[in-house]
Amino acid sequence: MRKRIYRSLCMVGIVGVLLTAVLSAIVSFQLTADITRQDVREMADILSGIYDDIDPQDEAGVERLLSSVPENVRVSYIGSDGTVLYDSAGDTRLMNNHRNRQEIEQAQENGTGQASRLSDTLGNYTYYYAVRLDDGTVLRLATAYSGIWAGFSRSGIITVLLIVVVVFCALKISKRMTQRLLMPVEQVAVDLENINEDLVYEELVPFLTKIRRQREEIEEQIAGLQMQRDTISVITKSMKEGLVFLSSRRVILSINQSAIRLLTGRKVMDKYSVVGRELMMLSRLPELNESVDRALEGKSADAAIHVRGRILHVFANPASIGDEVDGAVVVIIDETERRLAEQMRQEFSANVSHELKTPLTSISGYAEMMECGLVSSEKDMKEFAARIHKEALRLIALIEDIIRLSRIEESGTASFIPCSLREIAASAVDSLQTVAERDSVTLTLSGEAGLVCGDSVMLYELIYNLTENAIKYNRVGGKVDVSIREENDRAVFCVKDTGVGIPEDSQRRVFERFYRVDKSRSKLTGGTGLGLSIVKHIAERHGARIELHSTYGVGTEISVFFPLMEQKE
Repeated sequence: MRKRIYRSLCMVGIVGVLLTAVLSAIVSFQLTADITRQDVREMADILSGIYDDIDPQDEAGVERLLSSVPENVRVSYIGSDGTVLYDSAGDTRLMNNHRNRQEIEQAQENGTGQASRLSDTLGNYTYYYAVRLDDGTVLRLATAYSGIWAGFSRSGIITVLLIVVVVFCALKISKRMTQRLLMPVEQVAVDLENINEDLVYEELVPFLTKIRRQREEIEEQIAGLQMQRDTISVITKSMKEGLVFLSSRRVILSINQSAIRLLTGRKVMDKYSVVGRELMMLSRLPELNESVDRALEGKSADAAIHVRGRILHVFANPASIGDEVDGAVVVIIDETERRLAEQMRQEFSANVSHELKTPLTSISGYAEMMECGLVSSEKDMKEFAARIHKEALRLIALIEDIIRLSRIEESGTASFIPCSLREIAASAVDSLQTVAERDSVTLTLSGEAGLVCGDSVMLYELIYNLTENAIKYNRVGGKVDVSIREENDRAVFCVKDTGVGIPEDSQRRVFERFYRVDKSRSKLTGGTGLGLSIVKHIAERHGARIELHSTYGVGTEISVFFPLMEQKE
């Protein structure tokens, strides 16, 4: 309190002195600047009148006239085309054309012109005043504001000394006043139990007596409230759900960090900066406020809210004491993961049903035609049997991919061991060489060891799928380059091909389940639409990141960035 009173008294004195000094300086400077600008304008008008009586061809006379101006005033004589014919501050041969200068344009149009700006020649902020002469030329005078400041600063030294003296006196007086004001209060604070009846501030005696009597009661109440507060704080702090207590006026009485995080997106925020404010200051979501309104009316309400890509379920219930509603309790639950998982299960079930139905329908159709005797010749019988066999193989491949994807999603990291991406890639490339030769595609492997911690079977499947896709969706005579490199703390597996490429609008969806860029080509190559989805899940399981760069009709490059395993000496 002492420091606060002292600082307040000092601040009042210092601010008063400085404010007076600054305002005086500003007013004085403005007046001086106005007088200087007025002198420049009058001087320019006088010179322009004298110039009309001088022969413009008399260069010596013109130069004597222009050079008679005071040293702190810059004089320029500018031709009608903007060429600087004379300038008292510099070499006219080095100066640019002045036709587009603001004051010159105004003078050519209106007879006179003025402007303030930074001078390229003087390097100072300068005031310009220009007058158009009868022959179309322009006479311009200028003065730098720095000259005004120089004259003003000479008198400012005395002002500064006076300010220092006044401030010093204010500090001394403030200190003495503070001591005298607080001395009685400090005497009481030393021994509250034994109040001196001879206090200077007798008005404090009843107040301090009452404080002494109530202190014990307050301490007991504080102890009980603190215990309750700590209990509630531990409960709310450990909750993942958001919890908000509101008054009948929608003022936040209490809130936990989970509620702040869910409603604002901030991971850490001082909850006491929110307590005591209206709910609208924290969130303006209409669904939330409508639920609170219903709760304050005495009705329970709940609503689903979409916030920054998250799905929040809000439950609002009235808080009553007796028959009156005194506030509301709001519980906020993040249901994003559950909703997404439910949506993914629904989509996966629908996609699986559709994908399984297609080959089964084909098999059923061919078998029905054979059963009804619509296939009579042995040649047709073999053809239909081949189609049934092809669809059955497609069905088996689809089921195997679904089982494989489910197994990857359910597997953990317990079986992860040190693996060399180069060795795994070499095995996959060796297995696919026959496929590449059959499709007339050149398959190469290069790079470093790329030691990572993972499941060798999964990593083989990732490398095999990406390399097989690069071969399948290539062109005759194309190339597939498989490489492994190490950069910083990452091992990078890269597959680059010269194939058909992926359209830009499909590049963000190629890793989705059952998504196919070209369904007709996928059907011919026997694709199930799960290969890249399996790759994505394997990469996520290993903490890897996938980057895809593709140009339609040119080729595709897919890179997988694995955490590089640290090698201990």
